[in-house]
Amino acid sequence: MNYKKITFLSFFFIISLLFFSNREGHSQELNREVTSDKRAQKSFEDIYIHWFTALDKARIGANIPHADFDMFTRFSQKAMDSLRGDFMKRIGDKIVTTANVGKYETVLINSINSLYAKYETIRKRYPSSVEEYRNSKSFPSAPCDSACVNINFETGNLSGWNAYYAFNNSSLTSNLLTNITGGPVGAVTQACDDTLTHTSGFYNPSVGPNPSPDYQINITSGSRGDAIIPSVPVVSPFGGSYSVMLGDSTKVNCGVAILSQTFLVTPSNENFTYQYAVFLANPLHNYYQQPYFQIALLDQLGDTIPYCGDYNVVSGNGTQTFDSIVYNDTFLLETYTVYYKNWTIVDVPLKKYLGQCVTIIFESGDCSLGGHFGYAYVDASCSPNTIISSSPNLCGQDSISLTAPPGYATYVWTGPAGGILGSPSTQTIWVDSSGGYKVVLIPVTGLACADTLYDTVGVSVGPVPKPDFSATIGCAGQALYFKNTSTDTTTASFYWDFYNIGVYNDSNIIDPSWVYTTPGTYTVKLVEINKGCGADTLITIKIDSSVVGGFTAAGGCLGTIVTTVNSSTGATNYLWNYGDPPSGTNDTSSARNGSHNYTLPGTYTITLIAKNSGPCPDTVKQVITISPIPVPVITGFDSICPTYNDVLTVTGGTTYLWSTGATTSSITTS
Repeated sequence: MNYKKITFLSFFFIISLLFFSNREGHSQELNREVTSDKRAQKSFEDIYIHWFTALDKARIGANIPHADFDMFTRFSQKAMDSLRGDFMKRIGDKIVTTANVGKYETVLINSINSLYAKYETIRKRYPSSVEEYRNSKSFPSAPCDSACVNINFETGNLSGWNAYYAFNNSSLTSNLLTNITGGPVGAVTQACDDTLTHTSGFYNPSVGPNPSPDYQINITSGSRGDAIIPSVPVVSPFGGSYSVMLGDSTKVNCGVAILSQTFLVTPSNENFTYQYAVFLANPLHNYYQQPYFQIALLDQLGDTIPYCGDYNVVSGNGTQTFDSIVYNDTFLLETYTVYYKNWTIVDVPLKKYLGQCVTIIFESGDCSLGGHFGYAYVDASCSPNTIISSSPNLCGQDSISLTAPPGYATYVWTGPAGGILGSPSTQTIWVDSSGGYKVVLIPVTGLACADTLYDTVGVSVGPVPKPDFSATIGCAGQALYFKNTSTDTTTASFYWDFYNIGVYNDSNIIDPSWVYTTPGTYTVKLVEINKGCGADTLITIKIDSSVVGGFTAAGGCLGTIVTTVNSSTGATNYLWNYGDPPSGTNDTSSARNGSHNYTLPGTYTITLIAKNSGPCPDTVKQVITISPIPVPVITGFDSICPTYNDVLTVTGGTTYLWSTGATTSSITTS
C-alpha cells in the first residue's frame, strides 16, 4: 500500500493522516459483546466506547465524508478534548453509568453537531482560517542526516532521532491520533514525557493518572529481560549494547509512542536492517481500538517504500504467529491474553534510493479505550549491501565461504556448475571453484522486495593466512577483550563478526573489545585478508550473568534515615557506597540491606556492587536527593490595636499552610 503525504515537510500528515492509513486498510473489525460488569475497568470501557459511537453517529447522521470530519476534529481539537474529558470525568464520578449512558450519548451527539455547525460557519465565512490551522499543525521538518547517525543507539542516547507522543483517539471505524507532541530529541536517554497520561481529561479515571514523568521513549541496556517475558531481552541480540523501548510498558491511558529518523542513502548504508520485539495486550476491542505496533520506511516524497517498507500488526489481527501468555492484571483485576514476538530482524535493500533521504518510523500504541497496553523494543543498523567472502581468491584452500547479509527469509545462490558445496539456499555457502556467484535475497515481505548481489572468486598463489584469536572471560554488560594471535598482524587486514551473522562489527583493529548485553553462548568469527588471500576462524564464547543487581531507595528530608532495599538475584556478597565521603566508614556497608544518615542536603549517588563466587559482579546505581528542612520566617507586627489590621508574610518555603487554613505566603489579621 502506498502512503502519500500532502506535503513533504509535514510530519503531521506522515503520522496522523498517511502512516496510519495502513491499519485502516485492514477492513476487518472485531466487535465484542460484554458479558460481565464485574470490574471497574470493564465498566469504564463499556461506557467510554459510547464516545466513539457518538462521533460516528454524528458523522453518519450529517452525511459528512471521513476526510471532512477528520479536518473538523483537528480544527476543533480543544473543544473536542474538553467534551471528551468531561465525559470521562462523569464516568469516573459514576454520574454516567451503563443505565443512563444512552441519554448522555444523545447529549454528546448534539454537542458534536453544534461544534460542527460552528466549524462550517467559520469555514464558509473565513476559509483561510481552516487552511492556516491545517498548516499550523505541521511538525518541524526533520533534518536529513548525511549518514545513519546513531541509527543503532550505540552512543547510549537518542541523538539523531525524533520522538513524539500522542493520544490514541481511534474510533470504531478509523484511526485518529490527537495531541501529537515532540520533535528532535538530542543526547538524552529518555524522551516524550507523556503529560497527557497524568492530565485530567486524558486518562481513564478507573486506571488513574500515570506517574509523572511518564516517558514513552527509553534507551535500554544491560542483560535484563522484559518485565512480562524475562526470556525476551530488552536489548537486541543481533548486535550492540543499546536498544529502545517504545511505549511505557504495562502502563496505560491511550498512550502512543513514535520514533523516527531521516537519513541520506549512500553505498555505505544501503543495506538497512531493523529489529523489533513486540508485546500487545488483547482486550478484544473493535479492530481500530486495539493495541498495535507498526513500522514504515518512507522515501523522500513521503511514499512508503514498496512492499518491504512497511510492517503493521494489530493485537488479534496479524498476531497469529506470535507467542502468547495469559496475563493476570492485578491492578485492574482482569485476565486477558498478551501476544508477544521475540526479537526479529528484517532487512530492507535501499540501493534503488541512493542519493535520496529516507525516513524510518517506529510506532506503538495502547488501546484507544485507555485500559490495555501495547509496547515494543526496537533497534536498527546500516551497512554496505555486499557479499562477505572469507577470501577474495582461492589460494590453495579446498573451499572458501561466501556470506550474504542477514535478515532475509530466503537465499537463492547460483554459480559455476558444481562450484557450490552443499545447499544453495543458506545465508553462507562454501564454494570450491573460481567464477561468478549470484545470490537472490528474498525478505519476509516477499519476492517483490527481493534484491540480487554478485561476487567473483578468483585464483591466487597464496599462501593462505592463518587467523587465530582468544578471548577473556565474558560478563554481560562488560567489555570482553579479544587477543589476536594470528601469525601476521603487520600487513594483514582483520575483520570481526562478533555474532557470526554476516555483518562486520569491527575492522582493521588487531585486538578489539566488545560488550555483550545478554548472557548466552556466542560464535565469533575473525577474517584475515593478506595479499589477495584470506581465511576465517571461529571460536565459541560464553557470556555469564548469574548476578543481577537491583535495589530501591528514596530521598527525603535532612535527618531522615535513607533505607536501601536490596532486590538483587544470584548474589551472595554486597558492597554499598552511599556517595557521602564525609561520613567516613559509614559511607560503605556489606549488609544485604543498608541504611544511611545524610548530614547535609544535596544530591547523592548510591552504588551497589552485587557478586557471588563467579567472575561477573553487577553494579547498579541510583541518584537520590536530600532536601533541607525549611526554616520559616514570619514578618509583621507582634501586636496591633483593636479595629486595625496587619499583614503577616512568611518566607523560607515553597508552599505554606497557616492555622487559619490559608495557603498564601501572606495573610491579613485583625
